[in-house]
Amino acid sequence: MLMEDEFAEAYDEPVYQEKQNKDYTFFDEPGEVMADKSYRVERVLKDGSAIAQGKRDSHDERYLFGLKVLLWEENANFYDNQIVKTQDGQCFRQIGIYKSVLETYPIVTLTDK
Repeated sequence: MLMEDEFAEAYDEPVYQEKQNKDYTFFDEPGEVMADKSYRVERVLKDGSAIAQGKRDSHDERYLFGLKVLLWEENANFYDNQIVKTQDGQCFRQIGIYKSVLETYPIVTLTDK
């Protein structure tokens, strides 16, 4: 029996994603600004995007209660446990939806306000 991560990893293969182009749905216009100001990368997918956990409270060092998202940046080099934060004048904005085999995540990107 496959564990959850092994099962999800098995379907991160590029061949599967090519056949299942419905995994990523991008909006025509950028969506809402996300409440979280930073995310911790949990897992990097083969296409370079990353599943990440948000942090709600800037005073709390733990990434437990924020929203889980798919971080999307062109030519990004995400790595496990990387912290991605906003700078002054920036925000995370939803640009689509990612449907994995097990879950559905908002696709977010770091943009200027």
